[in-house]
Amino acid sequence: MEVCRDVASALAKLHQVISDDKKLETKMRTGLGGILLDMVHLNAYIEENSKGREQGPAHEAWILQLQDLAYDIEDFVDSLYRKPKEKFPLRAVRMITATDPRPEYGDEFTAFQERTARLEANKPSFPACTGQSGAAAQAASVLTAGPSMSPNGGTHTPSTSRLLSSDHGASPLVGIDRFKQDLVDLLKQVEGEPRELRVISILGVRGVGKTALARAIYQACGTFGDQEPFDCHAMVMVRPDDNEASGSNGAAELLREILIQVGNVAGQISNTSAAELENILRKDLEHKRYFIVIDGLQQEEDWDFLRNVFPQNEKSSRIVVSTSVQRVAKYCSSSTSFVYKMEGLDNEETKKLFWQEVGVPNAADSLKQLAQGICNGCHGLPLAVVSAAKYLRPIWTELKQSDWDREALALGNRVTGQGEQPAFAELKKILVECFDGLTCHRVKTCLLSVTMFPKGHPIKRKSLFRRWIAEGFVEHDGRLDKNAACHELFRELIERHLVEPVESSRENLVPAAEVKMCQVHGVLLDFLLSESLRRNFTDLIRNNVPVQAARGGIRTRRLAVHTDDDCRVGAPCDVDLKRYSFIRSLTIVNSAFKDLLESEFLRVLDLEGSKGIDEQALCKIFQLIHLKYLSIRATDCCRIPKRIRRLHQLETLDARDSNVRELPIEVLLLPRLAHLFGEFQLPSELCSKKKIPITGKDVERVFKSSNSKLESVAGFLVDDRQGFQHIMLHMHNLKKVKMRWGSTSTAPTQDLSGLLADSLRRRFGLECLSIDFGEHSLDFMNPLSYSETCLLKSVKLRGSLSEGLPGFMCKLEYLSELHLFSTGLDSEALSALEQLSHLEHLQLEEVSDRFGSCTFSLAAGKFERLKRLIIDAPKLPQVTVANGAMAVLTTLELLCHDVTGFAATGISRLGSLSEVVLLKSLKSCDPGTWSRWEAEAKKHKKRPRISFCDSSNRQQRQAAAVRQQKSGSKWRMLPR
Repeated sequence: MEVCRDVASALAKLHQVISDDKKLETKMRTGLGGILLDMVHLNAYIEENSKGREQGPAHEAWILQLQDLAYDIEDFVDSLYRKPKEKFPLRAVRMITATDPRPEYGDEFTAFQERTARLEANKPSFPACTGQSGAAAQAASVLTAGPSMSPNGGTHTPSTSRLLSSDHGASPLVGIDRFKQDLVDLLKQVEGEPRELRVISILGVRGVGKTALARAIYQACGTFGDQEPFDCHAMVMVRPDDNEASGSNGAAELLREILIQVGNVAGQISNTSAAELENILRKDLEHKRYFIVIDGLQQEEDWDFLRNVFPQNEKSSRIVVSTSVQRVAKYCSSSTSFVYKMEGLDNEETKKLFWQEVGVPNAADSLKQLAQGICNGCHGLPLAVVSAAKYLRPIWTELKQSDWDREALALGNRVTGQGEQPAFAELKKILVECFDGLTCHRVKTCLLSVTMFPKGHPIKRKSLFRRWIAEGFVEHDGRLDKNAACHELFRELIERHLVEPVESSRENLVPAAEVKMCQVHGVLLDFLLSESLRRNFTDLIRNNVPVQAARGGIRTRRLAVHTDDDCRVGAPCDVDLKRYSFIRSLTIVNSAFKDLLESEFLRVLDLEGSKGIDEQALCKIFQLIHLKYLSIRATDCCRIPKRIRRLHQLETLDARDSNVRELPIEVLLLPRLAHLFGEFQLPSELCSKKKIPITGKDVERVFKSSNSKLESVAGFLVDDRQGFQHIMLHMHNLKKVKMRWGSTSTAPTQDLSGLLADSLRRRFGLECLSIDFGEHSLDFMNPLSYSETCLLKSVKLRGSLSEGLPGFMCKLEYLSELHLFSTGLDSEALSALEQLSHLEHLQLEEVSDRFGSCTFSLAAGKFERLKRLIIDAPKLPQVTVANGAMAVLTTLELLCHDVTGFAATGISRLGSLSEVVLLKSLKSCDPGTWSRWEAEAKKHKKRPRISFCDSSNRQQRQAAAVRQQKSGSKWRMLPR
């Protein structure tokens, strides 16, 4: 009986333990679920109430507290589940021995619930939204008439923005002539062109001088050479209605202002409705050649209303629209119109404007040199130059050399409003409007994230996306996956000119999806850094000195460590990083690595270009078990230790341009790794039949049983060890593969090539394929069929194709990007590529003379989606272009020393062409060819720009562009 009682007692205790275990699990799930619901509610409250409303200090403080709570909860949850869940027997032992930590979690839940309740109770009341919002307001097009000017110089209302003009008197505009001449050329009617309405959109960042240019071109509308004069003209400014009047009233005011200028009928239309005004204006313009300037258009809906007012009367009428939003510029300018991207001032123009505004228009070279640092810091933005000059005008005579240097460094603080300098008020107002104009918090967050990088540092678009995903800025919302959501956010930043492509031209607007590297204008970056520090989004350590300490009560979550180029590279960071123990993102640029063990919640670690990344440093990094993004790109790292297997959450590993040449097998076995970049030998274990020590299984069984998340493997070396087939066959999510032949002394064997072809044949689902075999043969690809490669969107090949273009290549219906390097194909063989109906980017680079000895024929209706064609060879083949070929081609790059194979007159058949790039040597060696291209460009209806580059190698040109971006001196946020 005692045995029965003991058994019964044990069963009762076991039952109690099971019951308590379930209660604890339920309590944890319920507690987290309740907090999650509260947070979702508060987040929705922010999104709903902050659109179109200004946020005061109370609102920002409340949002900071909510953000801090969200981070604490996420860190707590991650700490709970950083290890696999213990099985019940072990949990039971912990419960019986009173070592189970779960009861203590109740205190954490209670603290979180109390903080959530306080935030709920203290929700701020957002101020009423000024102006109209929503679809009704957009449909009504809330517009008001602003400053306008007649061509003879008289004004109807005073302008509120000078931009390029002087602050004191009527000094001439600096740098406006070259922009003005470009626009005059676009506005002129070329003989033989249709006499249709043409819309020219002036696109540029805020403060670059769009209004000044629009005003200058308006005043010159009667001096377009031998052109037929305009019958009437008007210039108006469009801006959101500041009062609560209806959208129709705002539109009526705009139309009334145009009518007053074109028809002088003010007394007859004082009480007329918008619909009636629309009819009157349309009828008045119906038989006239009119010239209208609309300054400050910011929404497509506004243009939907306005374009219906202006008749298509075959009178060669012209409309000029200025905007800072790229999609609006494109929307206004149809296929027969143009988008003119306005650039900033060059160095000489910047210095001239600065000293003109200071009051010394004929400044000596010695004076100009004193202010060089300040001029460099303005980055060609006229409004910044004028603001700096206005500030220094009263005191410049008292400044010594050291004072000029100090003022150059302090400009970053001036523009951000520290000290509230009146001279910078207008500039700051524009910057605030640019940022506050982003109504989506997620877009603002992504924009602030670029402050982690120093000025002039090119930011790689795809790397930026992966950082956003790792930090949780972008989530799958059921409509778009994370990558697509990143593209939408990035497109918003590109179209608003808040982020700009590193390599772009005035004539060619680069779509967001095609941007490789980007950056933020230096003046805007200073403002964003100030906002980032003020909102406690990030902390910055520059040259070992903290720019701003963390705000009291709110933990720092992101840290950037920068060392300027003029400081000693690799100088150790003397700041105690223990105070940053809760950071989630750390970016170290041009600085030495520091022990980060205190930052246990780190998700993003970007060490690009840093020094001191040895094996010991990596072993410490590999203890950061929450890490999702790790970049050791361009570091002095030589070897990746096997301890990397601890990083179970790692999604991206970037080892490009480092000294890592061999990859441990542990990297390929990381359960969440999706993106792997570098140039390394694959693990030797892939070629061995021995069991892998950490798994106790052979390679085949390991990869067959693993559920690999790998999507991108870019940069592995192919050699005789034949381990690549495991990558190709068992990584079922693989979409991008980049490989290079790893031997410089031997060629690939026939067996190896056959094995590689078989791997490609069986790797269905690849979207991007890059193979670099140097001078060796790529003919092993010929047996591949369309059905095995049909999803390819991007193909880059380097190597000999002696048997011709692979048959499957011309059947790839989704292929949008094709690069062929040193294939040995002649131009006639490449003409077969015209069958690729979705091809948008084609680059052909050949070194043999054979390429230039044949004909490259472009038939009508072919290459129907091609936007960019690049031919890089010693001699251009004979190119024939039929009418209707390459109908949407915008960029033509002929990087050949001999371009006689393409007659300059041929560009007349390329109706969408906006830019032609030739080698600079042509301008000096063959001036006649250069003159012919220039002459034909002026006759073209799109007036494409003829530009020149020094090198035919695109990588060298891109590197030069990056160096140019870095060459200017920097405004710096000074330490407090």
